Amino acid sequence: MPPAPPATVAQSILDAAIVHLEKFGIAGFRTEQVVKDAHASHGSLRYHFTNREGLIRAAEYERYLRLGMGERTELLEMMDQVATNDEFCGFIAAQLTRIATDPETIKMRHARVAVHANALDRPQLMASINWLQDGYFTTQTEVLERAQARGIINPDLDVYDYAAFLHGLALGRTFTEGTVEPDAWLAVAIPAATAPLRLP
Repeated sequence: MPPAPPATVAQSILDAAIVHLEKFGIAGFRTEQVVKDAHASHGSLRYHFTNREGLIRAAEYERYLRLGMGERTELLEMMDQVATNDEFCGFIAAQLTRIATDPETIKMRHARVAVHANALDRPQLMASINWLQDGYFTTQTEVLERAQARGIINPDLDVYDYAAFLHGLALGRTFTEGTVEPDAWLAVAIPAATAPLRLP
């Protein structure tokens, strides 16, 4: 089989890495087999991901986003059950609480921050992450638009900008974990996140 075009090499490596992580876990993860299955080279792996750890982080991040997209239907169905502004704000508060306290969610949040840091000097990887991130914002935006259409959140809210703000707030929790307890962070984060949603 011919090698993948340059634009798809990073994605081919990521796809193969995700399969290997799901099959063998981190302990059994072998970059030699990933490169072989992706029909790529070790040089491509180093260019896009630096090393084994960088590839694992990127693959975990993409796997997380795929899982997040898989929850899209469930999230929209949950939001259809929300009937009032107070219930919507309560839903956002519950999501922030999960982000700050749930061990699995914390682990995923840490992986996402690590991958963003790893991508800062990797333009192709950053482009891939930004594309995936835009899908995440689109899902959140759809939830917010549906709530606006039902008249249960601020009709003047720019929902895309709010989704980006909420995402930044959630990821920002990572940088305060060593110094600010979850309850103290939530005492500030929840009012900050719910104030723009309130009806005029």
